[in-house]
Amino acid sequence: MKYPGKYDDGQKLSIPYYPASVKIEGDCSRLKAFVSKCLDGKDVTVVAIGGSVTRGESASSFDNAYYSLVGDWISRRWNVKVNSINAGSNGTGSVIGVERVERDVLRHEPDLVIVEFSVNDGDNDLDKEAYESLIIRLLSAPCRPAVIHMAMCNRDQHSSERIHSEICSHYNVPLLSLIPFIQWEKDTAPYFIDGVHPTDAGFKVVANLITMKLADVEANLAEIPDEIPPLPSKLTNAGLVDCRAVDVKDIPGIKMGDWHADGSNTVCERAGGEPLVITADCSYILIKYEQSDKHNATIRIVADDDEENAKTICNHGFYYNFVESFCMEKLPGKHTVKIYMTEGDRFMLSTAYLSNFA
Repeated sequence: MKYPGKYDDGQKLSIPYYPASVKIEGDCSRLKAFVSKCLDGKDVTVVAIGGSVTRGESASSFDNAYYSLVGDWISRRWNVKVNSINAGSNGTGSVIGVERVERDVLRHEPDLVIVEFSVNDGDNDLDKEAYESLIIRLLSAPCRPAVIHMAMCNRDQHSSERIHSEICSHYNVPLLSLIPFIQWEKDTAPYFIDGVHPTDAGFKVVANLITMKLADVEANLAEIPDEIPPLPSKLTNAGLVDCRAVDVKDIPGIKMGDWHADGSNTVCERAGGEPLVITADCSYILIKYEQSDKHNATIRIVADDDEENAKTICNHGFYYNFVESFCMEKLPGKHTVKIYMTEGDRFMLSTAYLSNFA
């Protein structure tokens, strides 16, 4: 694609690091459809899904978060009404993202989806499968949204861009990276509030990368094919495509043991008691739990009575409402998972994610 180098959004902007930031050019047929709709003066819906960076709470106001800036730029450039939707959720990655994609993204029938999980995802097989599952859900949606992956990174360039780029390359999804900007800019302190979350200036950099991509598509519109290619075969098992979320306490056949319902959550406040027992016929069981700086408790998870490979999780952490997920089993068939609280005063489970649940 031929890069304009400059574009007009009220001022002339030159972004020297932009070409290096386009790690995957991708198939732009969906983006062509999006830009064409804007050029026709039609209303568009743009949804950004990701973690706390997308949530934008480190900005001076949500108006200065990257998703808002992108929406404002689209509105000004093409004189259209933009419905900008923030589907960011603090402390979450693709595992939780793929479960909430229908509720938080696809029900809005978006024309453009910006995906940002490269800070919160890990470099592991589970997150890779979850991310591919998310991409499949987006590209398979009847509304046929355009998709851009915005690969964020910490100030020290830590990112899960590698696993995301493998999936984006396989599905021909455009991927933009913040790392070239970090490498180009001598002093990045003004762009990060804490080494992870952007300042207003940092959000503007991110928005500029995304809007430059849209400007490129407009500049090359005649050269981009109209036809949207079919999806390729899966790169991984993509086992979370049909992920179903349910409150832990509401899993059919669950035995609570010394755990109890506390509102929508499932809580244990007695170390050494009877375990919570989950029996399910599915491929995956993942559970979201509260990580808290007000409690310090430890649980032990035993899947299919395999004591040798039991997992130990501590819920003590910096953020009071920070939630994480862990994989407890990923083999198809009927499985039993036992969760013991081994020490501490309180451990709270919230949501179970079941894939291929019978």
